[in-house]
Amino acid sequence: MATSQRPAGRFIWLSLVVLLAIIAYAVFRPGKPRPQTQDSLITEPLYSGPKKEVIPNPVQTKTLADSTVVWILDKDATIQPAAGYPRQREAKVDGDMYIEVNKDSGPLVLKSRLLVMTVMSKASFRVIAWAKEAGEEVQVLSGTLKVAPNYKSQFNAPDTLKANQMVMINKDIDMMEKEKFDAAALGAWSKKLVRP
Repeated sequence: MATSQRPAGRFIWLSLVVLLAIIAYAVFRPGKPRPQTQDSLITEPLYSGPKKEVIPNPVQTKTLADSTVVWILDKDATIQPAAGYPRQREAKVDGDMYIEVNKDSGPLVLKSRLLVMTVMSKASFRVIAWAKEAGEEVQVLSGTLKVAPNYKSQFNAPDTLKANQMVMINKDIDMMEKEKFDAAALGAWSKKLVRP
């Protein structure tokens, strides 16, 4: 009788070992993703606040005949003063640039594809106005500018911009919007500029 129980006992032990091996393989098999813990779920912040814009370094500096200084921030950006400049204080702009109007000798009119910007006094501001883009933007650090659409729009009334204000315009949706602007980054950046 003892001999008949032995094979049954071995069978039970063998079955148990096989079952444990199957369970161990299922739990620890290679390539299986590990169970996630609370700490492993947080790999990066869900929201880190607004992205900080990096203002490019100037690629060129131009001083106009009336001592207005223009820092060109992209190799393809241009400013073209009118033929009678500075008697006729007008220029065309295309691209990304930072402008300091140093003299208050009458209005300076800057025209982009979408905006007419009239600088009313000494002023410092950034223009992001690419002819190839649907939208444009002006960020004012100091001074006063009047801005209006440079195309037929249902909203032709000009806006007056002062320090810490900006305007965005988009022709595709015929919208021009004036907003508050945190000029701290632009102010810190402008202090590092080499002035002629």
